Amino acid sequence: MKVYTMPLIQTPRGTLWVADHRLTDTPPILLIHGAGGTHLDWGMPIRKLSNLAPDLNGHGRSLGEGHLSLNDHADDLIALLDALHIESIPWLGIAWAAPLR
Repeated sequence: MKVYTMPLIQTPRGTLWVADHRLTDTPPILLIHGAGGTHLDWGMPIRKLSNLAPDLNGHGRSLGEGHLSLNDHADDLIALLDALHIESIPWLGIAWAAPLR
């Protein structure tokens, strides 16, 4: 069963918009778009998996002016996962987002 929500999630580092496509019976994957992209950069087949696909700070529907540092985006994602009470999650990144750790 799919539960779809697309909320703005407030974190200590700012507000991020998240396409929340978590399945109730499957752990989600965090999908991270590349520079200048949005959650829509992920093709429909992968978006049908249990996933969380945020628009990074300054991208798409997320608020903020963006970051120049990958570390800042990584810190935003950690804050997002903390706000959602997710301790661990597998992730996929496109382009510059791929090496985030």
